[in-house]
Amino acid sequence: RALEQDVGYAVRIWQHWGRAQTGMRMQDAVDEHRQVLACIEAQDAEAARRTMRGHIEKARVRMLALQAPK
Repeated sequence: RALEQDVGYAVRIWQHWGRAQTGMRMQDAVDEHRQVLACIEAQDAEAARRTMRGHIEKARVRMLALQAPK
């Protein structure tokens, strides 16, 4: 339950910040989600897990970059 709340919070923050950013970051996230889905459709659980972890790390880096002073 706590993980669900944390992810929900992160998504809401990302949506808020994403509105102020170029479409590039949003397109990156969409592409990453498509990669995860492709792994799931291929029934490759380990690849899906690795791809999702990679997406989460990239999202974290993108969020931190948005907070960095310009």
